[in-house]
Amino acid sequence: MTLPGCAARIAFGADNRLYKRGCFAEGKNLYVFNSQEKWTRLRKFEGNDIAIDRFGNAWTNTWQGELSQLRKKKQASGAPWDSRAPTPSPPAL
Repeated sequence: MTLPGCAARIAFGADNRLYKRGCFAEGKNLYVFNSQEKWTRLRKFEGNDIAIDRFGNAWTNTWQGELSQLRKKKQASGAPWDSRAPTPSPPAL
């Protein structure tokens, strides 16, 4: 199977969903592959690698070496992901 678009990094979530950090042409965005076989943009973020923990939270390490968590927002309004301050502990995968 060939997926549309390009990716700089990929990760699989505990729910078997595929996530990617878009390549340069797509901007620095976090995407998830949806059931309609398309990429859904979750949010813009600056980072290098990505990992998805067992709760579905995305983690990234920044170019400065800081670890940041992108949490799903509980509110009905706003972007579906919220950027948090750098977190010293690694994700529990």
